Parts: sequence; structure tokens; C-alpha cells
Amino acid sequence: MILREMFPILPSVVPAGIWFAFAIFSIGYLFSFYTGYLSSYVRKCSKEETGRFHVAIIGSGCGGISMAYYLQKANIPFTIYELDDDVGGTWKKNTYPDCACDVPSHLYSFSFCPNPNWTHKFPVQEQILNYIRLVVKKYGIDKNIVFNSKVEKIEWDSKTETWQLTILDTSTLQKDDAVAVRRHVSHNIVVTAMGQLNIPKKPSFPNLDSFQGISFHSQHWRHDVDYRNKRVGVIGNGPSATQFLGSLLRSGVKSLTIFQRSAPFILKKPDFEYPGWAKNLFRHVPIISTIYRLKLFLEGELLYASFFKNSFLNKILKKQMDQMREEWCRDAKTPPLVQEHATPVDVFGCKRVVLSTDYFDVLSNERSTLVTGSVEKVLPDGIRMVDSTEYPLDVMIYGTGFETQKFLFPMEIRGRGGVELQERWKDTPRAYYSMCVPGFPNFFMLYGPGSNLGHNSIILMMEVQALYIARLLSTHLLRNKMRVVEVTESATEHYIDAYKERVSKLVWTASCNSWYKNKDGVVTNNLAWSCIEYLWKMRFPNPMHYQFSA
Repeated sequence: MILREMFPILPSVVPAGIWFAFAIFSIGYLFSFYTGYLSSYVRKCSKEETGRFHVAIIGSGCGGISMAYYLQKANIPFTIYELDDDVGGTWKKNTYPDCACDVPSHLYSFSFCPNPNWTHKFPVQEQILNYIRLVVKKYGIDKNIVFNSKVEKIEWDSKTETWQLTILDTSTLQKDDAVAVRRHVSHNIVVTAMGQLNIPKKPSFPNLDSFQGISFHSQHWRHDVDYRNKRVGVIGNGPSATQFLGSLLRSGVKSLTIFQRSAPFILKKPDFEYPGWAKNLFRHVPIISTIYRLKLFLEGELLYASFFKNSFLNKILKKQMDQMREEWCRDAKTPPLVQEHATPVDVFGCKRVVLSTDYFDVLSNERSTLVTGSVEKVLPDGIRMVDSTEYPLDVMIYGTGFETQKFLFPMEIRGRGGVELQERWKDTPRAYYSMCVPGFPNFFMLYGPGSNLGHNSIILMMEVQALYIARLLSTHLLRNKMRVVEVTESATEHYIDAYKERVSKLVWTASCNSWYKNKDGVVTNNLAWSCIEYLWKMRFPNPMHYQFSA
């Protein structure tokens, strides 16, 4: 549905034979995954096999919950260490107005726990958080979570062949005279599920701290501020900022100034409310929900095909989006100069496409100003541009996203020989299937380097990775009475070479500035393959790519 709504020309430009082949290739495997057939295939370990074997999961967002679910199916003991006082990860932290997901509800959910009660095609923050809480309770995962636990350091002990964790009890830091309390625990396996979008990024403007008004990042939204009659400046117009701009106008701000670095591709969000009969159908005929979810997935996968450089589909979709933007601007009566400044010049898909319900309506409002020049410096009462234009502000909001290159930061991770993970990566994070690194035995990552998506649901990625890890531990490690598993250098190098070759063909390597790249312009965040390809590669672990020891 989503591609038909967003790109109505698409079916006419793709030959019917391609659609048919695409569907036949995908449906068998994907349908079995979504109906739980493959997900149920996790070997159950005996108590004799596990013994005192224990897994540490760091983070209780969607990734941590996925890992916990599949470890439970394998009868492998685990503990989740969560920094905050509740589950949810990014959906617990981000509470700015109109915070929502840009992936359809029935796709942005766990395959093992479909939710027939989604009210809209795209879920809002509160609904997602409540859904996560429901899953945790339903499967008894909450019994294994330790809250207010910041894992500061993990270090591999070669003598005991275990990971030594240093954990800060954050509940002891809530008073001014508090004394930090730390504890040390050991675990056989560590799985990080900390996400890529969790460290707020501030703009690098000169004299940023000199601003004397109210300033904050969108992740730390100030719900206590009265925005009426305030001169508000928003730095950035990415996925987060475009969601809360309309709310700021509705709150009665005196002026809204939007500082843009570059114009993103922005599409009108094809959202709608599910009627009662549809929710009843999802609830009482679950196979309908499964088929609908699969349909959404396949439509997202087709979008991946447009990410190849100079592809016919890429050009067609860009043309279609240009037409849709022009229609939106015409309906919103957007001034021609503003429309010109809001028109992207980058290659379509080189950075994340933004969905918004009201972006050009906001730009068309007489209280809004879109600023496209370069910032000279921040003043105590506003911002000065390089052309000497000054914009007085009472409130400055950073809608500048996250430090996406700081994987697992600020946790210190030391593997064999005391080697620190960040030192090994040297600003270019790489991992075998985005999950594991040579020299770091019994260590796995969910949503690690090279696993972000620009076309589908990240929950699917994390769930597939969690399933893979559970199979590796239950089938190849514990059944064979082994205690240590480590990916080989050769397997990792082969995977990285294949990753580089594929990603070089995609638009993410274009010259545009995006959070997919590191400071050297190397793509480190995104999955190079389609989800279908990744699912196929990840269906079963290859023991030849690992070293095992007792």
C-alpha cells in the first residue's frame, strides 16, 4: 500500500514479469518467517548443557527484547541491563510533540507478537512504547531486567573465558551529594542492543554555549516551557524536526525560524486511521494481518531497488517525488523562493527520505522563515549568519539528529589482549554480518555497523540477528559442550569485501552529506543488501566461519 500511495506511477513502470518473479522468490521464505515457522526453529538447550552459562544483554529496546525472546526459546539464561528506569529504548527517550515512526505499524512490530490494535498506519511514540511494555510483560521478560544499570566497561578475561562487566547504579546519582555505586559481574556472552540513534548530536556552531535563552536537543524536549509568543529557532529539518514543527506553530509561537543545511527529500506521509472493521479482521483472522505485514515488507523491498546508482527506477521515483512536492507546495501556497530553497539537489536516496504530514504547510505559514545560509556564530540572544543577518531567538531547539558514528559509545569494550574495540575500528566500524568482530569472543551486537535500513523495518533486522545468535549458541556452542565462540578474520574480511563491493553501487556513496557516513565519507551505517538477501544469508549460522573452544 505505501508504495502505491507514495509512487502511484510505480506499477506502470515495472513489468508484470518482474513483479511476479519478485513475489515468487520472496513469499515462500518470508511467509514462513512471518508465520513463525522458522522463528520457532530454535533448539532448546538442556539444563545440563547450560549449567552456569549466562548471557548479558545491554539495552531493553526492541533489539534487547528480541534477543531475550529467542534466548528464552532456547532455554538459555540471560539478564538485561537497562540504563533507564523503563523499557523502550529510543521510544522511551524521545517524547517531543508528534513523535512517531516512519515505518508502518504492522511492520514496525515483532513477528512473534502481532498487534491488531494499531490505530493508524504509522504508529506514534506512545503507542509504540505501550506495545513494547506489553510484549515484555506477555513473555515474562521483565523478570530478567535490571533497571538503572549503566554498563560502563566490559573486558574479556582470558583465564576464566568470561566477560567482566562494570555497572554503574544510576539510581544512586539522583541526589547532589550522591556517591556513585558500581558493581562487577561476569557473563559468558555479551550482546549489545544499544541502537544507533541514542546519543544526541549538537550543531557545531561557534559560541553555541553563549546562547542565554532556552536551548535543548529534541530528545530532551522541554515540556515545561511555554512556547506562546516565543521566537523559536529550530536547527535542522530531518525526520525528528519535521515532526514537531507543526506542533510549535500550533502552540502559538511568535516566530518559527528553521535553519536548513541542505534540503531533504520530503514526502507527504500517507497516514490514515484503521477503521474498526479492519482492526477486528486483524484480531480475529490473524492470517490477514500476516499477509498485510508481508505486503508492506515487499513494498519496502522494492524501494531498495531504487537505491542503485543511475538506475531507471531511481530516476523515475525522483521525478515522481518532484511532482508530488510541487503539488503539495501548490496546495499549501508555498512562496516560490521558499519552494526553491526546499527543493533537494542531491541524488534521491543518498540520505534518508523524510515523511511529514505538514512540512510545506509550516513553511507557508507567515510566522515561519526558512534560512539556508551558513551560520557565522551563535549570539547570546540569537544567531548571526555569514551575511551578517541576525535572527533573534528566545528558544533554540536542536533537531540535528544523533552521533551515529559512535557505535556503543561511551562503553569501553576490551577483547583479547586488552584491545579496545574503538581502537580496532579506527573510526570505520565494521563487523561480520553487523554482529561480531574477531578478537572479541562471545561478543555480539544487534543493530551494529552496516545494519541500518532506509527502506524497511529495523525491528526485522534486529529480530533476525537475535534469532541467528540464539541458533549459534544453542546448536553449535552449547550442544557441542563448547564455551567460547569467535568469528574468524578470514570470514570477516570476506564479508567486509562483499559489503564494500555492493555499497559502492548504491546512492549512499554519492557526494551528499548524510549520517550514513563517517568523517571520511565512508558508508558505515547502512545495510548494503536488501532485507530479502540478508534474511537468506542469515537463515542458519555457518560454523566454518567461527572458532569454538571448550
